[in-house]
Order: sequence, then structure tokens, then C-alpha cells
Amino acid sequence: MTEEQTEYEKTITFTKLAKYMFGFMFAKIMRDVDKQDPLTTDISNLKVRTDEERSERLRAYWIWQSNKTPQNATDALNEIADEINFLVFQGGIIAGYQHMKRE
Repeated sequence: MTEEQTEYEKTITFTKLAKYMFGFMFAKIMRDVDKQDPLTTDISNLKVRTDEERSERLRAYWIWQSNKTPQNATDALNEIADEINFLVFQGGIIAGYQHMKRE
């Protein structure tokens, strides 16, 4: 009898993936504890900053794509976290929040 073997496929649930990315997002927020409360920033300025973060994410992605080292992967994940955080800040303002505590 022969056994068929298939290549192992890595699988993750959305919940676990979200928690994994939250780790990067949270670390970025806490690293910037000395910075201004983002929810007190004009939403137009947050939009500009989000666009800048998008450019940084794309640059980090292309670097990782051309050289898939662990450091380049970490850098790309951190840039993804930055962009998501700025989108979350915009969402917080749209939802009516005026202050964010870093805890």
C-alpha cells in the first residue's frame, strides 16, 4: 500500500490572525506613548498620515517581496500595523470618540 502525501498547508483562523496582528498594532501604539492623542488630531491630518503610512507599507512590502528575511517580514508587519492604527484612529473619530488613553 502506498501513502499519498501532500504539502503541509499553514492555516489560521481569522480570530487568531487578528490577534496576531493586534500584537503588532498594540506594540506600535505603546511605543508611541509620548506622542499626541491621535483622537484629538484633525481627521484630515489623519487621512494624510494614513496615506503616508500606506506608502511606507508598500515600500516595506516590496523590500520583503524581494528579500524574504525575518527582519524584512517584521518590518513589513510593523508597517501594516501602522497603517491599520491610523485607519482605526479615523474610525474612532467618526464614531464620536474624542480621547484615547494608551494603557
